Amino acid sequence: QSKKRKWDLQKAVSNPVNAISSESASHLRDKVSRLSDLLGGKTVEVSGTKINAKIHENGQLFCLDYLAKKLVLQGSQQVSSNQQSAFPFAAVTVGLWEQFAELGELLLAHFHAACPYTVPFYVAKTQGQSSTDHYKALGYRVDEDDGTVESDDKYEKRMSGMVRLYAAIVQSTPPRGVGKVAKEKITRCREGVNSISRLILTESNTDGRGSLVWSIFLRGPTSPQRCCLIFSRLPGTN
Repeated sequence: QSKKRKWDLQKAVSNPVNAISSESASHLRDKVSRLSDLLGGKTVEVSGTKINAKIHENGQLFCLDYLAKKLVLQGSQQVSSNQQSAFPFAAVTVGLWEQFAELGELLLAHFHAACPYTVPFYVAKTQGQSSTDHYKALGYRVDEDDGTVESDDKYEKRMSGMVRLYAAIVQSTPPRGVGKVAKEKITRCREGVNSISRLILTESNTDGRGSLVWSIFLRGPTSPQRCCLIFSRLPGTN
């Protein structure tokens, strides 16, 4: 019974997230509304089944955490292959973040765990640390059976997808009609700018950093004017 409840809650989160697209503003508002009802403890219907997160004492928190994990996964899978898809995912994310502060905390936790560049932090190899453990710390996928490490190309593609989604969230506003931008949004923007500057200045022995910076400034939702503003705030610039 508990496994079925868990599956139902996961499906209630996955279905609207998987359906997110740039179709229209009303489409995005619908996805925010569906997820908001679920996270807020209202009964929702999924494939003919009525589901309520309050059926378990930790059901709402489980849904929040699963949603945060699911969104970060969209960065590594969907956004990494289709850069423009970052925008609708970001709009829905911000719309929900304004209603559920815990989602923001969980989202950042999953971002930081999956992609150290969103901290931003370069994980230097420590004395006595094996190459395999270092790759894992950097976020590379390592086969547990034979120890095969994923290629740099695949790694950079996943990381750039997550960084691109992160950058889109930092700069996005909720879909029209969802609500006003929270005051914390300004702080998030400033933190995003600081993160970008630290990412650029971080010393690293990989070439992947260039791809990530490219994702933020040129492939992400950043206008040329905003790029100039960001660069003007970097340490050592006027």
